[in-house]
Amino acid sequence: MSATTVPDAEALSSRFQSCFSGCTTGEINKILPFLEYQVSSRGADLWKEGDSADFMGFLLEGKLVVKREARFPGKFILLAVLGPGSIFGETAILAGQKRSVTLAVGEDSRFLRFSGNNAQRFFDAEPRLAIRLLKNILVVTSGRLNQAGIRLGELL
Repeated sequence: MSATTVPDAEALSSRFQSCFSGCTTGEINKILPFLEYQVSSRGADLWKEGDSADFMGFLLEGKLVVKREARFPGKFILLAVLGPGSIFGETAILAGQKRSVTLAVGEDSRFLRFSGNNAQRFFDAEPRLAIRLLKNILVVTSGRLNQAGIRLGELL
């Protein structure tokens, strides 16, 4: 994949195995029209804590920094650094809540954006495939929650 091209279904399947587990190349090709290719530069914020949640993403290249505002103004707590193959903002397409963290671009990044509107259109068009994708996203999210619990336990 070059810096300016959208990956094909096979590349997506190998890079995001956890999200597209059990999906055929043909099924992934059905998802691609609902995803938007986006490029963001280092130092930009994709969103800030408290912003409305209107999309999730599949990180193709670069690094994203997940952080939360500390008690001291202008200071942040680093929660995670996401690399290629990561998904982010996944609760946006389900809950429609405010963002609970700030997501900053740590390195120039390229990702596929899955907006809430496109997600709903995809769910309506491909309900069986949507259920499989959502189950896979739930596995990723629950794994993150388990890791957070382990880290919290180590701190206490």
